Amino acid sequence: MAPEDHVQLLQKFLAVLPHVLPPAEITRPALLHQDLHADNIFVDKDDPTKISSIIDWQALYAAPLFLQAKFASVVDCDDPYPWGAVQPELPQDFDDLPEPEKALAKEAFHRLRLKKFYELASRKFNPTLIRAMDAIRDDNDPTNFIFHIIGHTATDGPIPLRELLIQIFEKWDQITGRNGVKVRCPISFTQEEITAARDQAQA
Repeated sequence: MAPEDHVQLLQKFLAVLPHVLPPAEITRPALLHQDLHADNIFVDKDDPTKISSIIDWQALYAAPLFLQAKFASVVDCDDPYPWGAVQPELPQDFDDLPEPEKALAKEAFHRLRLKKFYELASRKFNPTLIRAMDAIRDDNDPTNFIFHIIGHTATDGPIPLRELLIQIFEKWDQITGRNGVKVRCPISFTQEEITAARDQAQA
């Protein structure tokens, strides 16, 4: 892709930006520790319920909250996670599993319970964090990914950005309709451009 075509895509992003930003409450700058696991948390030797210090702040940076919001490393896991007011459960066939698989299922269950406790505690004590996480959970919404993609186009190339801009164009009424706003999409792609772009991406 020619540099001028890349620049045009960045201009298209700037055109849609005012219409796809999340609410101001979760776009405010925030500082969040990006590696908050047990080795980085120190507790009081006389009262282990009290945190005495947290280390490993060197990767810290200020960014909009919705780009930073995530589970703390100390509770995060890769297990399928039931978001919201849903309690984690053991597998339905747990009683029939071999003992080694039961042990693995129990471990996953305990990880999910800890993660769920963090989510529910955050809903009570830090609800803005959860609203920020809620705002970027819809995998069908291209605006959830474009903010992460835009910063990498210089190294990763513009093809992913172009695809997300096409999706925004295609889903414009759905994207703007959730805020009760009807605004004409400020960018456009012809069907020929869309086909050519997706053929190139597939290749």
